[in-house]
Amino acid sequence: MSAASQIRHPSPRDLALIALGDETPTPTERHLRDCQVCRSALDSFLRVLKAGRAGATESVQPPDHVWETIRRHL
Repeated sequence: MSAASQIRHPSPRDLALIALGDETPTPTERHLRDCQVCRSALDSFLRVLKAGRAGATESVQPPDHVWETIRRHL
């Protein structure tokens, strides 16, 4: 059994906190180096943070079907 399979995957919450700059426990650091799935998830959080920190120059409007779905659920 490899070291990567011996540690449980970090939760999405933990990955988000790591992306925000929280201290990463050493076993999790090792896991992120070895586990492409978790590294990819962390990279996604980092891309979202980068985009959010850059600020949007224009608003993004969701497609009409999104608003229709929201209305149905209200």
